[in-house]
Amino acid sequence: MVVNRQRGMTFFGWIVFLLNLVFLAWFAITAVLMHLEAMKVISVIDYLKKVERVTQKTKREIKSIVDKRMLVDYLDDAKREEYVKQMQIKTSDSKLNVSIDFEVRKDFLFGIVLAKRYKHDVEIIAH
Repeated sequence: MVVNRQRGMTFFGWIVFLLNLVFLAWFAITAVLMHLEAMKVISVIDYLKKVERVTQKTKREIKSIVDKRMLVDYLDDAKREEYVKQMQIKTSDSKLNVSIDFEVRKDFLFGIVLAKRYKHDVEIIAH
């Protein structure tokens, strides 16, 4: 009696495997793009440390500096306005605290949206 045993994966098995691989790759790419956008926003807030006499500027001037820097870093207009609105600026005599609590959203598949919340604080002390 000859028993015919299958070895390896069938064609259907390969298709399922490749679909899972594509799904995971798409998820990873989307997550990396979300993280890159968040890092752009965080780098703009950190840029305030390099601005001369930033502790002497008004809140409006600081928001203007951040908005211009976000424009240079190619953030979308709608997102840029939203990020600037979410900034909280606290000033004292020689200290400036800038914090932002924001969410990055990206379309994933079939109307599913991936979202991640970030929070970043910067404290700048005048010299």
